[in-house]
Amino acid sequence: MREGFSRYNKIYEFNYQIFNQKVQMSFTSVSGHIMNCDFTAAHNSWAQVDPVVLFDAPVQKRVTDRATDIEKTLKREIVKCQTLIIWTDCDREGENIGYEIMNVCRPLKNGLKICRARFSEITYESA
Repeated sequence: MREGFSRYNKIYEFNYQIFNQKVQMSFTSVSGHIMNCDFTAAHNSWAQVDPVVLFDAPVQKRVTDRATDIEKTLKREIVKCQTLIIWTDCDREGENIGYEIMNVCRPLKNGLKICRARFSEITYESA
């Protein structure tokens, strides 16, 4: 186990076989969403913007202040990886969080292979 920049999101490493290859797997976590969606500065003052205009106003996704350390960890780790496997819950929120992770990592590594782990746990304890 290694430390990430976030004290709550450690990095675990282990040998594994995947895609018919023996690999060194690095595994970490995020704590829910790492980005939020907000209007650009020109449309961010609720007192000065007509609400009707907001339907067509541009929005941008940004890493939240709470998740900057998680973002730093992802950026540091991805440059050493050949493949990113997104392993979030298989629901709408999990898919969105997966895209947030992908959007942080993809620009840093040309040719990065991105895969999606598919799993489901439907047990009394997990519900």
